This record gives sequence, C-alpha cells and structure tokens, in this order.
Amino acid sequence: MSRLATGLDRLLVLLVGLVLIVVGAGAILWQLATFSQAPKTLTAPGLVHATTQSWWPWAVGIGGAVLILLSLRWLGAHVPGRKVHDFKLAGSDATGKLTVDLSALAAAAPRRWLRPPVFARPRVRPSPTAAAAPWNSSPQWSPPPTSPR
Repeated sequence: MSRLATGLDRLLVLLVGLVLIVVGAGAILWQLATFSQAPKTLTAPGLVHATTQSWWPWAVGIGGAVLILLSLRWLGAHVPGRKVHDFKLAGSDATGKLTVDLSALAAAAPRRWLRPPVFARPRVRPSPTAAAAPWNSSPQWSPPPTSPR
C-alpha cells in the first residue's frame, strides 16, 4: 500500500469519525430539547417527491455505478506492490555474487505448478512371477472364520 493510500485512508476515517460524533451529539441535544426552534419531527418532502420522478432510477443507478468504481479503485490502491528485489544468499561476499532474482522465481512457480504431472496416468504391468500367484508364492486355502452363536 502506498503512502498516498495510507494518508487518504486516515483522512477519510478522521472525517467520518468527526461527522458521526457531530451527528450523535446533535441527536442527543435534539432529544434533550436543547434547541427551542428545533422541529419535533424531520420531514423531507423534496426527497419523497424526487422518488416519484422518471429520472430517479437513472440517477440512483449512475450513483451506484460511480460508487462501485470508486470502491474498486480504493481496493486497487490497497493491493501490495510486486516489488521483489534480488535476494543475497548465504555464502555471498561483499560484492554479492550469490543472488537470486525473486521476481523470476515468483513468475516461474505458477507455470511449474500449472503443468500436468509427469505421471498423469500410471500404468501397472504385472511381472511374470506375479501372474502365477500375485499374493503369495505358495497359495493355500483356509476356510472362513466361524462366528460364535
């Protein structure tokens, strides 16, 4: 996550927190009747009238699409960057001769694991000695065990 995304997150959390504190304090003061001119109930006739208009579904749909795009952008800003550097291996000297490019390793690993396995369908072939008696070299018959009654 970048510093810009972190700073923006902190600023937005601060603003939302302040708005919630102000709205909560206002609701408490309203219930205590601190303001003599405050109405007993809140009404929004303009909003009720707007919901009956033909443009209302379009406005709500476009507003929702904008919010979805903004939220996807916000989520994208929180994806960690793919900044993988060379890794210095043990046994390296001061010049760093033994290094591993971790980006190449990270790119090659999924390709290797997505390949089909070498033994996708193993075949079993019986040996010539197993054809005569696969379970024992000298087969013997024994009766099944009897259960007590």
